[in-house]
Amino acid sequence: MIEIAIASYIQTIRALAFTDTLAMSDWYSLFPKDQNCLDTKYQWPAKFPNAGKAGVYLIFDSVMSLLYVGMTTRDLNRRLGDYFGYVNGQGSDCLVKTNMLPPWKARPCYIRTIPLICSEEARILEAYLIKTLRPPENSR
Repeated sequence: MIEIAIASYIQTIRALAFTDTLAMSDWYSLFPKDQNCLDTKYQWPAKFPNAGKAGVYLIFDSVMSLLYVGMTTRDLNRRLGDYFGYVNGQGSDCLVKTNMLPPWKARPCYIRTIPLICSEEARILEAYLIKTLRPPENSR
């Protein structure tokens, strides 16, 4: 579903000015020690995929259903750090921060990112994905 939405965005919306490749990262697991967690290429506590780049991030629950789409014009790793931290200091298990009001409807478990060179495209892609996919956490 997400891949279809991105393909549609590329074909119908993406401006000719955006010439860089648009590619979504592999899955990142926030809780790799959990028994039901799938083995993923990226795992907590490693940096989030595409750290240091602007882009769009997608947050999923334990069954990989999309919960939330967000964007940053600066650093994906830093922005995702607003949502996720360490239980007991650097290197410990992931802590889902409770600064979201209301709190998450489902526990976030996986992340995927889409790096973008142009921060303006991050805004456009985020809006398109929210409108197309209607993630439940974006309806606050």
